[in-house]
Amino acid sequence: MREHGKMPFASVAWPGLVGVVSGMNLSGVGLVVHGGRAGTPLSEGDPVVHTLRAVLSEAHTSEEALAIIARRPALVSHIIVLSDARGRALRVERVPGAVDFAEPLAEAAAVTNHLEGPAANDPKNQSVKQHTSTLPRRARADELVALAAPTVGVADVVRALRDRKGRGGVELSAGDRNAIDAHIATHAVVLDTAKKVMWVSTGPHLSGRFLAFDLAERLATDYQPEANARLPEIAADPSLVGPSGSR
Repeated sequence: MREHGKMPFASVAWPGLVGVVSGMNLSGVGLVVHGGRAGTPLSEGDPVVHTLRAVLSEAHTSEEALAIIARRPALVSHIIVLSDARGRALRVERVPGAVDFAEPLAEAAAVTNHLEGPAANDPKNQSVKQHTSTLPRRARADELVALAAPTVGVADVVRALRDRKGRGGVELSAGDRNAIDAHIATHAVVLDTAKKVMWVSTGPHLSGRFLAFDLAERLATDYQPEANARLPEIAADPSLVGPSGSR
């Protein structure tokens, strides 16, 4: 996306979406949104997909991103995970009518779908923890983070996104909602904000290839698409996808 007077960015979503749910801009600001529940939805405010689009078209750093987010009242509760080219990463919990809660993330960290800041005791958030898979997924993700090597590559991140085990490495049946990969995702994105490279899943779900898009190259004003250019990729999961890419 290129707009006059704005910063170019790339967004990954689905056909027909006007706005952003995950993406990165030419300055290396990257973000994704996670669902969360707390507070009472408002009838006036800014849809989160419009807020995130504004961030990618204007912010050069995580601090600038926070300022843009704060100026746009949330309609519904949600969690934003954002980072920049310096690796400054934060989770931003937003509840309608409340001040945004921004918390720096450790160098290696996981985020799922429950609030951990001032709205942690909200009845809706407690219901999410009791009746959804957010806690089991977080527990397994925290284990994978703890087991990760000091230096983590894109392939390591993709393996974590494809993880289909429960806490303690317990085997789960295919499609179990307590798994990180429950075979329901529309897409997955790995954002290398330092190199400005975005890895995008091709499907089905997270089992297909992940293709690399060099945004420093593709968002440059003089970029010319190369016919039949082959993108760097991470192979499909052989346990679920055959040689042709189909199940």
